[in-house]
Amino acid sequence: MREQFQVNLRGIVDILSHHLYSSPRVYLRELIQNGRDAITARRQLEPDAVGSITIEPGPGEHSLVVADDGIGLTADEMRSLLATIGASSKRQDFTAARNDFLGQFGIGLLSCFLIADEIEVISRSAREPDAPTLRWVGYADGTFTVTDSERRLELPGTEVIIHPRREDREWTAIERVRRLASEFARYLDVPITVTGELVSQQTPPWELPYDEQLDFCQQTFGFLPIDAFEIRVDVLGIRGVAFVTDTKGRAGERAGDIVYTRGMLLSTRNGQLVPDWANFVRVVASAGDLSPTASRESLQENDLLTDAREAIGHEVQRGIELMAADAPEQFEHFQAVHATGLSAMAVTDPQMLDFVSRYLNVESSAGWLPLDELLHTYPQVHFVRRTTQYQSLRELAKLQGYVLVNGGYVYQSEILQQVAARNPRLSITELDLASFAAALPRPEPDDAALVRRLSEVWSSALAHLDLQLDPRTFAPSTIPALLLPSTTAQADDDLDDLLGDLIAEPEHTPPRIVLNLASPPVRALAGDIDDTVAREGMRAIYTLALLMRGEPLTEHESATLSQALRTLITAAAGHPADRAVTED
Repeated sequence: MREQFQVNLRGIVDILSHHLYSSPRVYLRELIQNGRDAITARRQLEPDAVGSITIEPGPGEHSLVVADDGIGLTADEMRSLLATIGASSKRQDFTAARNDFLGQFGIGLLSCFLIADEIEVISRSAREPDAPTLRWVGYADGTFTVTDSERRLELPGTEVIIHPRREDREWTAIERVRRLASEFARYLDVPITVTGELVSQQTPPWELPYDEQLDFCQQTFGFLPIDAFEIRVDVLGIRGVAFVTDTKGRAGERAGDIVYTRGMLLSTRNGQLVPDWANFVRVVASAGDLSPTASRESLQENDLLTDAREAIGHEVQRGIELMAADAPEQFEHFQAVHATGLSAMAVTDPQMLDFVSRYLNVESSAGWLPLDELLHTYPQVHFVRRTTQYQSLRELAKLQGYVLVNGGYVYQSEILQQVAARNPRLSITELDLASFAAALPRPEPDDAALVRRLSEVWSSALAHLDLQLDPRTFAPSTIPALLLPSTTAQADDDLDDLLGDLIAEPEHTPPRIVLNLASPPVRALAGDIDDTVAREGMRAIYTLALLMRGEPLTEHESATLSQALRTLITAAAGHPADRAVTED
């Protein structure tokens, strides 16, 4: 013979309070939700029914009454719905229209036991014109009674009366109830009053004018957004508004969003609806057709939520596109605030990599442009890893027909390399300075004497350095010299495996300094000047080349530059150049 499970109500309430609901305050949300569902059910029975919910102090000390003029309950429904855990009228009589209901789990009334040991329900059903008024009383020990009520309701509907425990009376204090009711139900479509004050039927922020949306954000989140734009996924009934934050977020972390389900608050810190990469927006939204969990404080994780999150990600990208097109000053502000954080996420998140490539400008010799636009406009793009190197080479690269990107910004080089790896057809390579310099024009025959004199000065000043002198002539003349690192020809791995020690060592090219014969300071070194001044001038040009390559100067190099400048200044003042050297 089969037997029924025995359910310990006190144990169930303990589970609700410790594992399902985040706070005892949810009892009020559940009562409002049940009232709204009762009104929805009555509208299906009587299409002209309007319906309302009233919340007032109860007859006893600290008690509270939540009343609605919804469908009401019969005696059988009281026994089957109020006293059976997991039962729900929304699953039975109104399955076809269940999306009109907020609750679908049949455990809402139990939340009242979080603050009370006794719950009283007075109800009259709208299904029969002469239906009696019934009284159901539930107790925390798991028992209940159903009797005719001594007090008759004139119209169909339900009253729930809460008698809180002494230690939980704070939850039925009327001002606290008013604040909670407004927070939970401000966007519900039925009128809800607390001691006569309307707390529902407010205009949701996604339906407000733009200026009022900005004010809403400042009042709700505490910041004036850079921009606000609509979030809309019609196929799922999702509506919302996204606010672009005015401060940097932490990479990979979102502050959470305010989410409603059919006008009832679901969560003020939801992290499910918006993609993690969109940490630069805070969203207020209605979850549409997405289903809440049993606690109604989060959304069910399923394929529908995954699709919704992806669609909302597209909406966020669309909003950024509109900002870039219609509000360039705001878009510039957005980039200034969020570029580093977005770039940090782009290194590990393919979605954010696509976003950054599409919307964030990069600094290049062709101007500030989104990386995608740059790559689709120019067939070959190069980058350098240091900003100082980019600044020194930008004009030179431009004059030589190169498009050069500044990879010196945080994460920029990594992003460029990842984009190149994901798109083999695109040409994005780190600038090979040796190949770049090899293409620069060699000296004309008329400059032979100039080259010999510069070689003499170099040998006299810096012969101890393992650097080859490589004179070239190129524009712009403002670049006196370039330092090139040593290079080693790439070995052929297949030949290496086949021939082993029989093949020659890979060709090694020592580091070089490329002197620009078009530079006035370089040409001046070969002029009619003191040998000491020429030597110190060459040392100054060498240290300048170090700085232009982005190299930090060593203590010795700093001293060399200081001495060179002193010699040049002394000579310019008309004093013997040797004096500046010997005084040290």
